[in-house]
Amino acid sequence: HYTFRELQEAHTQLQERGGFDKDKEITLLMDIIRTYNDEHQRGINDADETSLPDFMFFVECILRVVEIGKGTLPPSLIAELYREACYFEKCLEFNTEAGRSKDEQEIIAEVQFRASHGDRKPFIIEQCECYRNSIRMDKRYPCPYKNC
Repeated sequence: HYTFRELQEAHTQLQERGGFDKDKEITLLMDIIRTYNDEHQRGINDADETSLPDFMFFVECILRVVEIGKGTLPPSLIAELYREACYFEKCLEFNTEAGRSKDEQEIIAEVQFRASHGDRKPFIIEQCECYRNSIRMDKRYPCPYKNC
């Protein structure tokens, strides 16, 4: 398991050598995004303590994944990446129904619910019957945000 800094350095070195193919680039960028989240967004360190250059690199990685992953990445993942990068408006543009599976609709709905509250922290999507029967949009369980 590499640190965010180590993956950032690997990315820089690969770019200096002329880049990489699309699939390998997506894999490395997603590793960088996950590692950033683990180190800075999931309670290990407070997100407010993250340096601006690190956050900007994180956002650049997200935007690059979205750019080169169009047509191959699930819309729910793209919506989630936009949300984590604080591109809340872009996240809210997704049509939750648009020929999507029920699971995909529910995931996008949850991502958009969090985006509408300005929440960029990653969260775990529970793939269980309880989750599928408790979409927040239906308000079947309490809203975790104040003044909602």
